[in-house]
Amino acid sequence: MENNIDTFWGTGSPEDVRLSYEDYYDMVSLLNDDRLSRKAMMNFKNLAEINQYGIGAVLFYSFFPGLALTYLMHGPAQRSHSGYRYQWPYFLIAYPVSCWFMFTMPIPRRLYTEILTDPDLDGTYVRNRLKYAQPGLWRKISRQLYEKGYRLPEINELTENKTQFPSDFISKF
Repeated sequence: MENNIDTFWGTGSPEDVRLSYEDYYDMVSLLNDDRLSRKAMMNFKNLAEINQYGIGAVLFYSFFPGLALTYLMHGPAQRSHSGYRYQWPYFLIAYPVSCWFMFTMPIPRRLYTEILTDPDLDGTYVRNRLKYAQPGLWRKISRQLYEKGYRLPEINELTENKTQFPSDFISKF
């Protein structure tokens, strides 16, 4: 029997592109399905399935850091059951903070790398759409692709010495 890590397309390694759930939804909201081939549509379908299960897991796994943050804010003193009325407001602050942290943590996935480094028209469409519609997100992805050794014509680091006006308001430094 084969190793699931080698065959399952939902896993990732340090050589793969890292995106958070928030970045994934920013990327997907820009794309037009009619422009993509069947293979690219299948990759995005598989990616959507993985991320939907991941979001459900984040809501479950964020409970424990939220509870730990609650006890850090509330302290160890709890006087009978009356202490719960102070504990719940702290938990209602700590749980969304831990969820936000988990939703914005970048996760490496093999499908991100396959979609963004596709040499066909699908990859060019996705990269150009990200470059011109979400320049802040593209700056993050472009840096990762360049550091991982990909040399695609849309990468910002390959066009920095040319005279080009920036398309975003984010300072590099």
